[in-house]
Amino acid sequence: MDSRLYRCASRGDVRSLKRLLKETPSLILRLTPQGNSIVHIASRLGHGPAVQEICRRCKSLLTKPKADGDTTPHASLVL
Repeated sequence: MDSRLYRCASRGDVRSLKRLLKETPSLILRLTPQGNSIVHIASRLGHGPAVQEICRRCKSLLTKPKADGDTTPHASLVL
């Protein structure tokens, strides 16, 4: 995963997230070395507005499981 995208998701920085994904839309599909998507990162850290923006751009990420089998709804329940 692109380090700039990871920072945006982990900080909940929606404005920078939008700008970065406008420049390079394909970044949204990249995974961390642990198999987490950008929506998993944002949801795990409780950044609802960032999760909404990511899902608005790529709804299929909601059902994409992480390496441990959890999906985004599972990650959100842990909060």
